[in-house]
Amino acid sequence: MNSNQILRNIQKGRERDAERLRKREEEFWHRADDAPRLKDVLQGFRKHELDDIRKTFGFQGLSSLNKGELVEELTTLIPQHYSRTLHLLDQQRYQFMKKMVKNQGQMSAKGFLYPNAYAFMSYCLAFPATFNGERSMVLPKELQEAFREADDAQLNQIVRENTEWIQLAEGMLYYYGYMSSHRLVKAVEYYTDTKLNEKVRRFFQVLSAYKIWELDPQIVSVDAEFAYVEVLDINELKEQQVARSEIPYYPFTKDELIEVGANIHKVRPSDSMKPFLQLMRNAYDIEEYELQSFAEIYETYIKQGMDINKVIEEVQESFDIPDYEFFKQLADAFVYANNNTRLWMLKGHKPTEISRGRESDNVEQNDEKVLPFKNTKKVGRNELCPCGSGKKYKKCCGK
Repeated sequence: MNSNQILRNIQKGRERDAERLRKREEEFWHRADDAPRLKDVLQGFRKHELDDIRKTFGFQGLSSLNKGELVEELTTLIPQHYSRTLHLLDQQRYQFMKKMVKNQGQMSAKGFLYPNAYAFMSYCLAFPATFNGERSMVLPKELQEAFREADDAQLNQIVRENTEWIQLAEGMLYYYGYMSSHRLVKAVEYYTDTKLNEKVRRFFQVLSAYKIWELDPQIVSVDAEFAYVEVLDINELKEQQVARSEIPYYPFTKDELIEVGANIHKVRPSDSMKPFLQLMRNAYDIEEYELQSFAEIYETYIKQGMDINKVIEEVQESFDIPDYEFFKQLADAFVYANNNTRLWMLKGHKPTEISRGRESDNVEQNDEKVLPFKNTKKVGRNELCPCGSGKKYKKCCGK
């Protein structure tokens, strides 16, 4: 088989996969009655989808049931244990449920993508359906009633707490880039002035649910470690932070973190990018929103620790540099940005802040050169891990 045949076979395979996905989506948004009962809705799903609901709720002893038997069991169990879903709601999902119940259990699915609709189905927040040819989300009568009964002061307090947890987590990860689960819990306890204790399990369940309910979540997690979505290499960033164990996490205020977390999709480039933005406005005829987008990308490169020469190369891929004088101004703008951006490897500090704290280094305080901040201190494998977990480094971040 030659290379052309191999490529054709690969393309045919992709086309078959795409067609299967298209058909599955059509089946997924099946037709439903105006006011469906839970049993009728569940019968419209495949066995593996019902199994996902079973696993999400943690129902035991049902894995051997056939589809019909499983539908019967879930029809009884889900309303009885609906609090397992409701106690994970943040403010946005709570308001969605309020509107859903107010609309007699039906809302347009506009804005829902297949993965998000599937996640809502798994938690029984709402189910995908089609009415008069339009995709919708529906909530069966039994679950509408379960929500009404649970919608009290206690649920409202839980929703506020969940929302604050999410906003704090997103705010910290926006600035720090990476945090271990242990560090994240300790930080949330510090900022809320409350020990999570028995709430720890719900805390992680809330973050897990949020990541799949939200259309564009800014949190990713791997093996109980959390990172901001734009971090390219979590392990590398973790190693960079551990190597700088003498640098504490920058002490943001709670309000600062909540502000970023609550507006995570509206965060604009920081003040460190102002010289770059002004330089580009003066030199190019470009829409402001496009320029802001470029600035966000380049600032992310800097947060990642990318060498500014490589950042400038990225700029040259998108813009024609008119002359050498402009190139020097561009370099100066990025040196300033590098020195005044809160870097993930520095745990939210700016290089200027770190250099000011090291008087013995005799670092000249100006923005004409990139300030040094490397740390050569090594953590012994048998020493306590700097992340604060209480474990030895070799059994924690040094794995």
